[in-house]
This record gives sequence, C-alpha cells and structure tokens, in this order.
Amino acid sequence: MDGTENSPDDPRPLQPGDQLGYLLVRAGELVSRPWLSGLRRQGINPRQFSVLAIVAADDGLSQAGLARRASITPQSMGELLRRLEEGGLLDRTTARRGTSATVHVTAAGRARLADAYPVVLRLNEESVASLSADERRRLAALLGKVIDQHGGL
Repeated sequence: MDGTENSPDDPRPLQPGDQLGYLLVRAGELVSRPWLSGLRRQGINPRQFSVLAIVAADDGLSQAGLARRASITPQSMGELLRRLEEGGLLDRTTARRGTSATVHVTAAGRARLADAYPVVLRLNEESVASLSADERRRLAALLGKVIDQHGGL
C-alpha cells in the first residue's frame, strides 16, 4: 500500500497487493491451510475446535448463545452440534418448559481439546513468526476491529 491506490474513476488496472481485502483473503488462505491440516489430524476442524473451546470455557451455554458467541447461524450450529454429539464430544440437555437446552463438553471432548491445544499453540506461533510481539498485538487489535465491523467473532 504505497499511497497510489486507484479511485473508482481510475481506469488503471487494480493491483491486488494494494487491496486490503485481497491481502486479508490471501493471508487467510495461507494461514488456514496448516490449521485445517493440523486440526484434521486431531479429528476436528477449526469450527469444531472453536465450539468445543467456547463450551469448555463456558459449560452449559444454550445452543442459541453458543451460536452467537461462535458467529454461526442457529441452523448451522444445530448441525455442527449434532456431529459433535454423534462423535461423543458434546452432550446437549433437552429443553424443558421455561428453560433452554444447554451444551456440555464430554470427557472425550475435553481429551480432544487437550490433544488439540498444543497443535493450535504451535500453529498460532508459526502463523505469525515473522512478527514481533508488538506487531502481533497491533495486528490482533486491527483484525478485531475489522471483525467487529462485520458482526463480531
């Protein structure tokens, strides 16, 4: 981004490297590949990992509350929870009159998370190895603002 960005009226071809959206997408692609592979070896995907981690930290969330926290539609969350439940990683209580159904991590789910945490920590470190601690904090803050602008985590 050298200050020579095109305006909407400029006929010159756009340079991908000058487009922040492109850079975000490209960085996301490059960073996500090892995450997908590393978590797949643990028997889960990044979305399943995030749901398990959220529930492990806040056991007993409602399905709707979990969907909001994970930024997943309620319909997609229902399918995701069904798969995690079938895999023995989560349990859901049945809603009773006046109460919401709640979600709980099973012992197998906690074991899967325990196996995944070192992988996630290593992948996180490798993803930003070229950045200083200060650059990492600044990048996290800036990405957080972009994410918030689009509806949050």
